[in-house]
Amino acid sequence: GPGFFLSLCSRSGIRWVTEKTGAPDFEGLAANLVSDLSQLFRPHAKFDQQRTAEPDEATAWLYTDAYFSETSHGFLSVIPRQWFEGKLRLHFSKLRSNSFSDTTGWYAMRNTIYAAGSRLLLAKRNRPNAFREAVIQGNSYFQNALSVQSDLILVENSRVAVQALALMATYTEAVSWLSLNYSLGTNAMRLAETKGLHRQPPPLSRLPKEELELRSQIWWIIYCCDRHCAARFGRPVGTDDDCITVQLPVNSKHDRFYDYEILSWSVRNAQITSSIAKRLNQIEQKTPSTDDIINCMNELNELLGELQKKSPVHVSLDSSQLSTSNPLGVPTASILFLVSSYHISVIQVHSILVYPWNIARLGLNTTQKIHLRSQMAESSRRCIESARVIIQKLSGVTITPSTPKWCAFFFPLTALVNMFVHVLQHPDEESVESDIALMRVVAGHFNYLEYIILELSFPMTRDLANLAQAAVYRARSGTGHTLDHITMSDTIINLQNIENLEQLSV
Repeated sequence: GPGFFLSLCSRSGIRWVTEKTGAPDFEGLAANLVSDLSQLFRPHAKFDQQRTAEPDEATAWLYTDAYFSETSHGFLSVIPRQWFEGKLRLHFSKLRSNSFSDTTGWYAMRNTIYAAGSRLLLAKRNRPNAFREAVIQGNSYFQNALSVQSDLILVENSRVAVQALALMATYTEAVSWLSLNYSLGTNAMRLAETKGLHRQPPPLSRLPKEELELRSQIWWIIYCCDRHCAARFGRPVGTDDDCITVQLPVNSKHDRFYDYEILSWSVRNAQITSSIAKRLNQIEQKTPSTDDIINCMNELNELLGELQKKSPVHVSLDSSQLSTSNPLGVPTASILFLVSSYHISVIQVHSILVYPWNIARLGLNTTQKIHLRSQMAESSRRCIESARVIIQKLSGVTITPSTPKWCAFFFPLTALVNMFVHVLQHPDEESVESDIALMRVVAGHFNYLEYIILELSFPMTRDLANLAQAAVYRARSGTGHTLDHITMSDTIINLQNIENLEQLSV
């Protein structure tokens, strides 16, 4: 997609950066980033089919309470707490009376709750290895759920199976499980379609109000996950918006009002994200006139304005500051999601007239570029301002095993690439030094991630800040020397990695 940060590593992106910086090794750095990400976000081995013993009743209730009370993204929970606790109570009652019979959906669901709850609970212990122990314990229960994934899709075909798959997708959204969220989310959406959850039942169905509301909640949470995941990876979305008729979610199925408020806004944001991708696709598939481009930008800016006006009253989308006392007890992570998602949408819209490789794809001639000069300047301003807000919000990010990948990886990387492009395009701006300082904030953020999660490696986040600094010096000194001293690695990279971005879709 136009705003996808890895577009920097495309052939035209590499060519532009090399021309701007004179850095002879940027092609290798870009290949490194693609290679690191493609290796990181896909499975490397078969999953362990040996199942972990489930917790005893007292521990199961501890994990359940932790999941429902402490999860930072409760608005994305497809399981009402009261319903689950009633089912868990019955589960242990039947176990005690030796009258228990299991189903695949219920097995996967409760084990994913155990996984998420134990991960939250164990990570809080004051122990040197608390992070690692929480990951190991949580993932062992999650392996139980994964062991029945095929049965969920092919055999059970129930609404509980849909909920279980969606719950599994949200579990893998965290940094402690680096792959599968796109695949699981896609499977959840397809199975939900087969159950008709995307369609509003006709009045003659006479379904109870509570049933209609739960169907709506499940569908729209799956929809949000699908749209945001597709936008991050530049992948196709699932069900077409024109095929969806189910009512928007209402409040009664949420334990906390702010979860409903955040979900409602997130659904609208996801719908707009989908509209943006579709509209930009239409523009890119033809040779647009300047009027086509201006009309497109005006339409999309109207959508962004609508999204901003409808944001929850306790959230300021333009502020780079995080409130220390969030009203109603709204988790900081939920506010980060709202703010960063909005600014990612801004970047998605405006990067088409900011990234040089995107502009080249539009096939604009010199006259058209002159005609669009004011729009391109406005798009540049919007992109850099959004990037600054996202990076400044990093101060509110706490890395735990349950921290979402959008918060830890994708949003900061998108902001970093935008800032890098802006600095190279405008090396004489007064804000350049502070922008490079913000780039180093992102590099520090990824340094900490590498420290706490040993499997991670993002050296290019440091390389981009150093390269931007050297490029500014080169531009201001008026020299045309290549930046030999910026070389970060002598490793020879197979550049086929650049052409294999589809590996990131798992």
